[in-house]
Amino acid sequence: MRGTLDHPALFYRGRDALVASLIPFIKAGLAEGEPVLAALPPANLAALRLAMGPEEIPGLRFADMSVAGRNPGRILPLVLDAFVQEAGDRRARIIGEPIWADRTDLEYPACFEHEMLINLALTGQDVTVLCPYDLDSLQPDRIADAELTHPTLLDARGVVRRSARYPHDDEASLLFDQQLPKPPAVAISLAFDGDGLREVRRLITDLGIAADNLAMLQIAVSELSINAIEHGGGSGVLRVWREESYVVGEVESPRLLHNVLAGRLLADPHSLSGRGLLLLNGLCDLVRVQTGSDGTLIRFWLPVAGPDSVEPGPDLD
Repeated sequence: MRGTLDHPALFYRGRDALVASLIPFIKAGLAEGEPVLAALPPANLAALRLAMGPEEIPGLRFADMSVAGRNPGRILPLVLDAFVQEAGDRRARIIGEPIWADRTDLEYPACFEHEMLINLALTGQDVTVLCPYDLDSLQPDRIADAELTHPTLLDARGVVRRSARYPHDDEASLLFDQQLPKPPAVAISLAFDGDGLREVRRLITDLGIAADNLAMLQIAVSELSINAIEHGGGSGVLRVWREESYVVGEVESPRLLHNVLAGRLLADPHSLSGRGLLLLNGLCDLVRVQTGSDGTLIRFWLPVAGPDSVEPGPDLD
């Protein structure tokens, strides 16, 4: 049975106003027998938990969005879709605040994309996803973007209005199509095809990454490389470099990625495919996808401990 998605943005000023708006929303859901998830950044989460009282409330769950949603690409499959699936035939209520003042300019396009894709990914699901936006701390353009990604807008007084700017695909595509910065000159590069996966794995092993992080990096690169071979035209180019406390990797392949929900929903348990980008989103702090006339580029940021730079191993030519 298909349900109805409700995806409003909640505009608020200050933490007290946010909590005052969320408590009635939560209590109304619980009264209707709806499971409720509140996924908020730490300070807002702490304020809401304090206001709800110290005792555990059946049907109410909390999540730290700075952890569960550190990578915006992780929120849809591993937070929202997971909670909706767990609710079964009950309508679910979710409070999700993926955009807060500390989100960087690099992360923000992925946050915007996440908000846009909720409307596609959860269509037909019986769920309300309420997304708070702090008018006092967020940049004005990020507040304005909420009108592109949410069909309805709600203020702290409870007044609801339709967004006159939703959906406007031409405006929304401007952020979807944002070009990633070029890799630095020090990036290590390797072209590969179906016969070159051994060289890909050897390159990663020879980077000098601390052992605790090497396994995750190997998984991330292997998944992207296999995906490029199986779905991206049979070949690709791997690039890797160090960026502050991250190892950044990307795989570029000649075929367009047409499924915008790839990696954004839980995989079908009966299918052997559809897990590559989902796994990547779960592992990494940020994943960005760029498509264009030259094909598809998928870039990831994986936190690592160890040396301040990645060093190439033996000559692979």
